[in-house]
Amino acid sequence: MFPRFLGGRMTIGACRDCNSSFGHEFEGEVSKAIAPITVARSLCGVKPHRPIIWHGAHTDQEKGLEFNLDTNGNMTLSRPVVAVDEEARLRRGVFRDTQTAWRHGRSAVAKGLPKQIRVTAVDERVEQPPLNSIQLHLGTAVRRLAVKPCVGLVRRRV
Repeated sequence: MFPRFLGGRMTIGACRDCNSSFGHEFEGEVSKAIAPITVARSLCGVKPHRPIIWHGAHTDQEKGLEFNLDTNGNMTLSRPVVAVDEEARLRRGVFRDTQTAWRHGRSAVAKGLPKQIRVTAVDERVEQPPLNSIQLHLGTAVRRLAVKPCVGLVRRRV
């Protein structure tokens, strides 16, 4: 009745359409909204059933890089940052890992943007996870999620 991301184990019968609509309409939204709490709890020892990623957990204002934080405490770059010149040629890119950098670089070379590429590994880790800046944005999806287990309990007793 409770979604797995909240630790739920009990299920109730529901048609495929209803079950899909729960997941697509509000459970996914709530899961993303409470990801900061789930990650913070995990870093304090309360591990979730599956890995959760807090997207955009930290932004390095000086470098303009945004990082995700997962339930294992790993910080990864949220998205590539690419700099091009006035002729739309690739000048510099910052990527999550060297494999992603090579893939993007080879693609750019194939398009004729740069003539060659050089990949340099740089460790852009954030030492202290930003647990003091958690902001929750909870809307109507949370209310809808709260009703779901209530309806499930009533259905089980009938």
